Amino acid sequence: MNHTPPTCSTLAACNARDGERIVVAGLYCHFPDVPGIDYSAAPRAVRIELEDGLGPFLDPFWSPKAIRPQAEIARFLGKPVRVTGRYHRNMPRNPDDPPQASAMGGPCIEVESIEPAR
Repeated sequence: MNHTPPTCSTLAACNARDGERIVVAGLYCHFPDVPGIDYSAAPRAVRIELEDGLGPFLDPFWSPKAIRPQAEIARFLGKPVRVTGRYHRNMPRNPDDPPQASAMGGPCIEVESIEPAR
């Protein structure tokens, strides 16, 4: 039995797999990344750029894991990667927030592993 999760490289293909364990293939990019802004002292979140635009954040924004390790950023920034994990079309709400709290939107993937794309 094959346990290899399906791979997606477009937002539409990933969104069709909402809630599933998948592989997202795209470009490892900082978020935000506005030209002219000095982010050197700020912890950085990451999104995967897909063939059709911005894809998922790596981990939900409220999770401490969303701030990616410097070694990982140095290794993968601007490079094609394959990220395996559980994909969410809409970022899950922080379970510790009260019901009336606002939440960060957009897709995310709960990261199990990241590897260079071959």
